[in-house]
Amino acid sequence: ILYFPAPTCNDGLLNQGEADTDCGGPCTPIRTCDIGQHCNVSTDCTSGICNSTNQCDAPTCNDGLLNQGEADTDCGGPCTPIRTCDIGQHCNVSTDCTSGICNSTNQCDVPTCNDGLLNQGEADTDCGGPCTPIRTCDIGQHCNVSTDCTSGICNNTNQCDAPACNDGLLNQGEADTDCGGPCTPIRTCDIGQHCNVSTDCTSGVCNETNQCD
Repeated sequence: ILYFPAPTCNDGLLNQGEADTDCGGPCTPIRTCDIGQHCNVSTDCTSGICNSTNQCDAPTCNDGLLNQGEADTDCGGPCTPIRTCDIGQHCNVSTDCTSGICNSTNQCDVPTCNDGLLNQGEADTDCGGPCTPIRTCDIGQHCNVSTDCTSGICNNTNQCDAPACNDGLLNQGEADTDCGGPCTPIRTCDIGQHCNVSTDCTSGVCNETNQCD
């Protein structure tokens, strides 16, 4: 009597409906097939990808599968920075997200003006750009245009600058542009300029229409 042992998933033979030798088919999920081995269905493959030539294929960032340590399907993880995850998709770390924000529920979140990140076209972290006028940038912070700055002054090195009495702007409580208010007595306002009190004026006279007389 001849004795034939029952086929197994480690007998070195292609049998019992295996996709390739000792992998796939009835050996799944214990022993799945490696890249380059024959497959019939995606579950035969460790990668989860059985291509059109019935070979197990390497995972990619456009295969429509959540694999290879991706944060969500085809984004984040090893797909970063080429393919980052959109708002609402799963994330593990902030770099998984296009927005740069992975919230406490592990979802990519929308950028805000108080997230502590330089994003969404802000001039400096959480100020200027789309955060204007609610959150403008302080003196010394980066700016692109004057409206990015609380002071209203973006200098030629793209930094928000302190207001001065010769900056050509009506600011810092001046009565008129660069005169009166904190600029007194160095720079007082000429006749016809706006004034709030008589000391704003070079003439010492601020009339009832708030003009230096």
